[in-house]
Amino acid sequence: MKILEFDGTRLALAACLSIMSAGSAWAGSTGHPQHDKAPASVSPAALPPIRIVSPQPAARVGPVVTVEFETPADLSKMTMSGAETGIHLHIDMDGVSIMPALADLKRVGAQRYRYTFDLPAQPGERSVAVYWSDARHKTIEASVRRVGVTVVAPGAKGAVKP
Repeated sequence: MKILEFDGTRLALAACLSIMSAGSAWAGSTGHPQHDKAPASVSPAALPPIRIVSPQPAARVGPVVTVEFETPADLSKMTMSGAETGIHLHIDMDGVSIMPALADLKRVGAQRYRYTFDLPAQPGERSVAVYWSDARHKTIEASVRRVGVTVVAPGAKGAVKP
């Protein structure tokens, strides 16, 4: 993944392009004035559960990485497209955190959603995570769900297709 330097801030190219896409934002975005509010104390037990369905741990995947997850959360309120941005969804690959809008997620079941990363991943070991963050984008550590995968070249034997 290409890293860019901008005013002393390192940004991954995938995050930069996501800003320009259909409403996704990266974790440093200031597009919501609500982010200046002090975050409310959040009890991890009060958060909607979130679970990665796919990819499975240690899966071999192609460079177009898709994550499928389940949550009973009302994602119309808990993504960047919500009217108020409080607790919200982050999807991460190798430390690049994306905050998708509801339109960036494909609903594939009653409580199941799919997100495909904008840019192809480079071959090698990768970490994919989904989790909740507060209004200031502080990760709510108890909510983090992470899987390790191996990205292989297109058409490689054993690669799971998105």
